[in-house]
Parts: sequence; C-alpha cells; structure tokens
Amino acid sequence: MGQIKNKISEPVEQLTVEDDALVVNLSGKLFDSVGQIEALDLPEEGSEVEAGDDLVIINGTDDDLHFRAPITGTILEVNDLFQEEITKFEGDPEHYEWVVKIEPQDPEDLLKFED
Repeated sequence: MGQIKNKISEPVEQLTVEDDALVVNLSGKLFDSVGQIEALDLPEEGSEVEAGDDLVIINGTDDDLHFRAPITGTILEVNDLFQEEITKFEGDPEHYEWVVKIEPQDPEDLLKFED
C-alpha cells in the first residue's frame, strides 16, 4: 500500500481489480495532507515497476505523498487528467479518481486485491 509521510486518519488510496489489471485510485481526502498540488510525478505508460518502488509522488504546499507500487508489473495506463479531476473533489473522502493501471507480472498477485 502507499507510504505516506504524515498520518491521515483514513486511507487515501484504494486498490481495485479491473480487466486483469490493478487500478490505483486516490481520494480527494489527500488534500487534507498535501494542501494544494504543486507537482505530480507519474510513471510512464509501458514502463516496468517493482513492488515497493515509488509509483506516484504528489508534491503539495503542505506535505508530499509517496505511493509505492503494491505489485510488480507493467504500467498499462496513466490518468493524465488526474490532477484536474481530483481537484474538483478536494477534501471529499468518498470520491476516488484513478491514477494508474498496472498489469501484474504474476496474475496471482491480483487475487489479494479482488473483492
């Protein structure tokens, strides 16, 4: 799961399985920690990622969040509109916006994230 520098009372990430890929979603609650988003570091589509590597880094006016890759695999898709979309739901813990879709190196890795 994500590694977050400061403590947030509710998790801001949600991991779901969709079409044999792991989808990383982040909640509008992240603004409670980071303030306004100043910079967003997303992986490149097609790149390989190892479990535990930095996956998404959000630099904010108040703090930075580092989300680690939960599995090893290939980045299938990146939501280029994430920052624009999530800002509409600032502070809303109920709204999740997808950031990255990962194709697992080992399909068995998805089993622990399925409902």
